[in-house]
Amino acid sequence: MGALLDEALLLRLATAGLPSHPRRALMLAGAGGIPAADTLALGLRDAALMRLRTGWFGADCPCLDACPTCTQTVEFEVPLSTLAGVVSESLAKNGWRPLTTLDLLAVEGLAAPLARRALAEAVTGGPVDDAALPVVEDWLTRADPLAHVVLDLTCAHCDADWARPFDIVRQIWAEIALAGRQLLNEIHLLARVYHWSEAEILAVPRPRRLAYLEMIAP
Repeated sequence: MGALLDEALLLRLATAGLPSHPRRALMLAGAGGIPAADTLALGLRDAALMRLRTGWFGADCPCLDACPTCTQTVEFEVPLSTLAGVVSESLAKNGWRPLTTLDLLAVEGLAAPLARRALAEAVTGGPVDDAALPVVEDWLTRADPLAHVVLDLTCAHCDADWARPFDIVRQIWAEIALAGRQLLNEIHLLARVYHWSEAEILAVPRPRRLAYLEMIAP
């Protein structure tokens, strides 16, 4: 992981429980020092999170998916540096605006149809009828493309093509969960053998800590 994600911060995030998606995004943004993340357009927020993820875990972003045709596992890389550089189109239309994390928080707990309408009305600043909903959502997709990233994938086993949504918040959260479990396991093993506290273990430089773990490995 990158030097910016220290281990104490990693553990705080990894053991934060199950906050909602927008709250996870704000937790990550806060941990990474991204200012005013709650009021940024979702695409701008996610571009900042992509850069943050690169600093924490490196430029490579390997992912897995199951082919919907043959069910084989497919490995692919997500080009975060390219995605983070995508510029939203200038599509000003009657004062409409992209969605923000605050908008998503405002519809938490609403049924999907009510949330959909409320988000559309946040975009337009006024009432939206059924006929206008798809128009607003189409505008959002074009105006803020990083808020709706879809990857085109091809199966290396059967050549099937499919589209897969990519969500940087879920990606980072999953990577933190995995790294956090690994770190907690290291702490558990060292504490059990040497009776050190968590703080004492984290104070040991990682290369030396790994040397201790090698000596106690079964």
